[in-house]
Amino acid sequence: MKILIVLLILSVQPCFATIPKPYVEKLPSGLTVAVFEDHKLPLIDFVLLVPHGSVNDPAMKSGTAQLMMELLDRGSGEYNAAQFADLVESKGATTYSSIDNDSMTLGIHGMSTDRDVLFDLFRKWIMSPKWDPEEFKKEKTKLLDRWGHLGDQTSLLATLGFSRRLTNKTLYARGAFMSEVELRSINLSDSIAFYQNFFKPSDSVLIIVGDVNTQTWLKPQLAKLSEWKGSVPTQPLQKFASPQFDVSKEVIIAIDKPGAPHADIKFGVPAPSFKSKEHYDLLVSNSIFGDTFSSWLNTKIRDQAGYVYSIGSSFGHSVGYSIWGVSTSTAPEQVGLVLAKISKLYKDFQATQFTEAEVTAAKGYLVGSFAVNNSTLGQVASRWLAGKLFDLPEDYLEKFTDRVNQTNFASVAKATRTHFAGKTPEIVVSCDRLKCEKTLVAAGFKRLKWLKVSDLK
Repeated sequence: MKILIVLLILSVQPCFATIPKPYVEKLPSGLTVAVFEDHKLPLIDFVLLVPHGSVNDPAMKSGTAQLMMELLDRGSGEYNAAQFADLVESKGATTYSSIDNDSMTLGIHGMSTDRDVLFDLFRKWIMSPKWDPEEFKKEKTKLLDRWGHLGDQTSLLATLGFSRRLTNKTLYARGAFMSEVELRSINLSDSIAFYQNFFKPSDSVLIIVGDVNTQTWLKPQLAKLSEWKGSVPTQPLQKFASPQFDVSKEVIIAIDKPGAPHADIKFGVPAPSFKSKEHYDLLVSNSIFGDTFSSWLNTKIRDQAGYVYSIGSSFGHSVGYSIWGVSTSTAPEQVGLVLAKISKLYKDFQATQFTEAEVTAAKGYLVGSFAVNNSTLGQVASRWLAGKLFDLPEDYLEKFTDRVNQTNFASVAKATRTHFAGKTPEIVVSCDRLKCEKTLVAAGFKRLKWLKVSDLK
């Protein structure tokens, strides 16, 4: 549900005067290769983005993509899991991987003096999974155990409940897992089939970041990828529904977590996509509402009222669906008061009751934080890769500052009214029912649908 940010562990360098651009080449297999050269430090990263994820899980077998990704870390080529890990560690290197609804990423980070060895390991990692049946059993057991502990934290319950509520009846409604029953039904052949169907070079992107010479080193190494071939089959995606979350927007979904010491609140609405023409105006208005230290949420709920330790609002983008939401936690006895204050501020936000000075300050924050968050080549490469996943314009990074500066009070107010005015927020709360139900009702939130932790599994 969030924008892809790949972990590139490169040391911090001064901010760039201009956004660096990579050398880009498309191989006959369809694989896009992008190289960000940087010779300041003897470091190298290889990162592969495969633009398929949990949304591509087979029907009734959600968790297949997640389990396949876990298994990829358990041996490659002629090496078992321990041998592969030892080889990586012997070079002082690290591997990292992640998966979400839309994508899978794998990366390896180490010294550029070991680039040939690391690239060979990386190539085997992505092209020659071990598919060890015993490792499959271990990884499946681990996932089942993690899923079984879903109810340990109210924050996890609220996050899952909010995601299911906002994405209900969309392609994203299953998330990584829909149920323990589906996870248990997955076998090794399902994981192998997912890899064979979706782990293809035809629409994937390989980025290389760091101390590497594109002219002398790249081409002979890329030739080693020539055996990796194939196109992703056409697959009609399905929408899914969770009956427990099929309620009107005025109803609050409340997840009972007996004994929980605090309550977690999620509050939000569907949002425009990353590619919306009003994207930059909405970034400004969100900064005013809840994305800065001086935002409405922070100053009026955390600082002045003292009800919460942290609170904020943000956009969460998937390729085909976007959400805007508020997240916070508080004492169970105060959840009704906090929710009432959020609701009041949201109504003021819908009515665009912010000032021109607040717009100017938010623009300054966005421009400054963009520079800080793109101060290393690794950060730039991560965002460039995210742009590829979301099919953003080639100039979206270099034009970010200009496009923020082009917004003004009128355009920000118009975008906020267009996309927020009239939208009833959808709310999910996770707490101990015995401690928080009375405060919710007393604050005017009487339309509650209570779920048990088991209802989410």
